[in-house]
Amino acid sequence: MENQKSEICDVIIIGSGPAGMEAALVLSRTRKKIIVIDAPTLPRNFSAQEVHNFLGLDGYPPNKIREISWQQINAYNHAKLVKETAIDIDRNASNQFLVKTEEGKSYLSRNLLLAFGFIDEYPNILGFMDCWGKTIIPCPFCDGYENKDREWGIIKQTEAEILHFSKISQNWTSQNKVFLNGKKISDEGRNILKERGTKYYEEKILKIHHADGILHALTLENEIQVDIESILWTLPERPSPLIQKLVQNFQIELNEAGYLKIDSCKETSVKGIWAAGDIHGWSGAIQAAAAGEAAAVAMTHKWFH
Repeated sequence: MENQKSEICDVIIIGSGPAGMEAALVLSRTRKKIIVIDAPTLPRNFSAQEVHNFLGLDGYPPNKIREISWQQINAYNHAKLVKETAIDIDRNASNQFLVKTEEGKSYLSRNLLLAFGFIDEYPNILGFMDCWGKTIIPCPFCDGYENKDREWGIIKQTEAEILHFSKISQNWTSQNKVFLNGKKISDEGRNILKERGTKYYEEKILKIHHADGILHALTLENEIQVDIESILWTLPERPSPLIQKLVQNFQIELNEAGYLKIDSCKETSVKGIWAAGDIHGWSGAIQAAAAGEAAAVAMTHKWFH
């Protein structure tokens, strides 16, 4: 049985990235009582030096954007930020959503917005974390300009991504190499790279050479050292443990990629549970914010139905 002192609100938002903050702002202006539960851990973009492609905020550090956002949200006095880690989501006897946290608290609401992302799996390679967010980047649109005209390495999770991004990286650099890092690609894929004149390496990466995060070479498992100045590197990711709780407690539907399945209004297969941001597929900051707004607006339209 849930704690009798559970705090009750109109909407619980789990996650305070761009999607969660934008939703909190919109819902505050509709005079809803909101609780935003945000884990006291580093955000997924903790290594980013700046946020880009966000009109009016281009070049601002993520922490500064978060600070500005909460100042604007707090001005309406309808949202409460709780620095706790949500570990379980269920319903109570009154059909309200019950969110429990690692800190032993519980919260109740009529609607729930899931605005937390997936968890990146970092490689255990010497030098990686020193360069991550500087000269090793996950997104060319986010950080490609800051690495322009450098020699790039391309490391992706699928053959299709390898072929695609080794091509579009030419928007930022005329020099690139593909590092398969132990992955296999088809003969057709190899031929395409050869026809383009793109050099590729099959071996796993053992060490990243850098000076204060400024990359200059890689050592491969065959002990060859390859000069490179930046890497576009997409990491494997795993779902938050909360996703499994949602599947277990609500039989919530996932799509083929393992993300939450949503409709055009950002509502999941469970009525009253909405999702915005990376939780239903990768998105940039402004895309995540737009999804948060869309979910909040749709939620408000359905409020009295």
